[in-house]
Amino acid sequence: MRWNLFQILQASGRAEGTSIPSKGMTGQTYEGHYFWDTEIYVMPFLIYTAPEIARNLLRFRYSMLEQARSRAREMNQKGALFPWRTING
Repeated sequence: MRWNLFQILQASGRAEGTSIPSKGMTGQTYEGHYFWDTEIYVMPFLIYTAPEIARNLLRFRYSMLEQARSRAREMNQKGALFPWRTING
């Protein structure tokens, strides 16, 4: 259990403008890409244990909101359309 908690906290972006890459620091399978489910699976834990990191994750996603809205319009959809994965950098 402690190892899992360590992995989550270690992989969590502490700087603004980042998210948590899939696989964290355990491998390069997804090449550091951020996936849509970070907020679903990791965010609840971080809200209670590391609220500043959780806030940064939300800011990261929010910073892409206008692009997601634009993509939804391109696809003739309402709201915001976020990608399955995000490549940042």
